[in-house]
This record gives sequence, structure tokens and C-alpha cells, in this order.
Amino acid sequence: MRAKPGTDELIAFVGARLAETAAQAELFHELACPAVALPEPGPRAAVLEGCACPVPREIRDRALALRSELDDCEHWIRCQDPRDPKWPLDPVFAEQALRVLALPFELHHQGQDAWLPG
Repeated sequence: MRAKPGTDELIAFVGARLAETAAQAELFHELACPAVALPEPGPRAAVLEGCACPVPREIRDRALALRSELDDCEHWIRCQDPRDPKWPLDPVFAEQALRVLALPFELHHQGQDAWLPG
């Protein structure tokens, strides 16, 4: 079965915002962190592995957890089976959860009012 119109765009929107959030985690290093002193281009992986800053790690971990939720929602929306006894409920609940995942990004210029939970 197919997802409702607009669901594919919502999945892509939330996925892109979560990827942006994970990438922007690098902006939250402490001033004493060696990663702050590095110039932008160049190998940062070795320094970042030894980084003890809690905030970037928490932001990345949260973005990964939300990405996992997004993947679960996408699975339940795309893998609809009318023969399943829970059939209409799983995709409906997954779509509502997807809309909740989009809430923190509602003021983004690509956000749509139709994506708000309702």
C-alpha cells in the first residue's frame, strides 16, 4: 500500500533536519576543547574521537535516536498490510508520530502547516 500524499515529503524533511542537527553539533564544543583550535578544512576525526565535550555528543546521540524513530515510522507507513489485525492503527499512529518528530522544525522555511499533528 502507498503512503498518503505529502508523507514522502514529510519523511524527507524530517530526515534532512535531523542530519542538519547532527552536523551542527560540532558548533557546541567547549572553548578548551582541541577541536575548537583546529582550522575547518583538515582531518578532525582523530581530535574528535578524544573530545570530552558532552554537548556535541548529546546532540548527535539525540539526532541518531530520532533518526531511528523516523526509520521506524517510515517502515510502519510503507509496510501496510490490510490483512494485519492492527492494520489501520499502525500506519495512523506512525504518521502521527512522524508529525510529532517534525514539530521542533515547524518554523523552518520548508515546513508546512499540513504537517502539524492533528
